[in-house]
Amino acid sequence: MKDTVNRPDRVLIIDDQNTMLTIYSKILKDLGVTHIDTASTGTVGVRKYLTDCPNLVLLDIKMPGKSGLDVIDEIRAIDIDANIVMLTSVATRDTVIQCLRKGAKNYLVKTDSVTETKERLKGIFNKLDFHRNYYYRKGRQSA
Repeated sequence: MKDTVNRPDRVLIIDDQNTMLTIYSKILKDLGVTHIDTASTGTVGVRKYLTDCPNLVLLDIKMPGKSGLDVIDEIRAIDIDANIVMLTSVATRDTVIQCLRKGAKNYLVKTDSVTETKERLKGIFNKLDFHRNYYYRKGRQSA
């Protein structure tokens, strides 16, 4: 039977912890994502968003320097339809609400098991439209 899971083809992971970059990269590869890029700061992440044109961003909330909440604003100023999923160690209700109000589409809890994270990502993938920002991405890639 053919795998019919909706999935992004280009993902950018922005997190200041190399361990998290490695873990989420492996999980995404296991789920069939073909192109994964990483950034360890918000500034580099925004720059890579401009050059790589991902159709999904996994974004850490708490980072030194530019926080994930700042990065949401910058990415959405570039691409209002950006698919951003927040990464958090502690998913308090207030934090989640704040991220969703800023434009994040969902969140993942870093302390979840790999199996839980994969299942949660599959659910998130199936709810997001990875073609919504198609024209923005195509315009950026041809520029």
